Amino acid sequence: MIYTPRAGCLCSRGEVMRKNRLTVPELLDHLERFYGKQAPGWPTDPYLFLLWWYCGYPASDVACNKGWKELTGKIGTDPEAILAARPAALAAALKPGGMLPELRAERMKELAVRIKDEFDGDLRTALTGPLQTFAKL
Repeated sequence: MIYTPRAGCLCSRGEVMRKNRLTVPELLDHLERFYGKQAPGWPTDPYLFLLWWYCGYPASDVACNKGWKELTGKIGTDPEAILAARPAALAAALKPGGMLPELRAERMKELAVRIKDEFDGDLRTALTGPLQTFAKL
């Protein structure tokens, strides 16, 4: 038996399959009513998310948050701040996030260069509009 929010009861799998399926928005509404409104545990800006993702390796919420805390406290997140940071200082800030901090620092600098040069420092704006516009990024 499984719980079905639409039926409001426990039903067998066969009964669930015969009932109308929920749309994704309906399912998300049901989950939000059951669990409450969820807050993301990471940045929602595309550029900041990529930085956060590079803050930990192996990537996990815990590892990325450790590196993120150090990065935001010691270096900053603006592309200019990342580019101005010495590689050793950036790697030191990323070290609490796990293995290969030097490689992650290098990737972070490459990301900052691309964001600054290709997107005028604003990845979010570059990602708005029709999918065909940014699918090749």
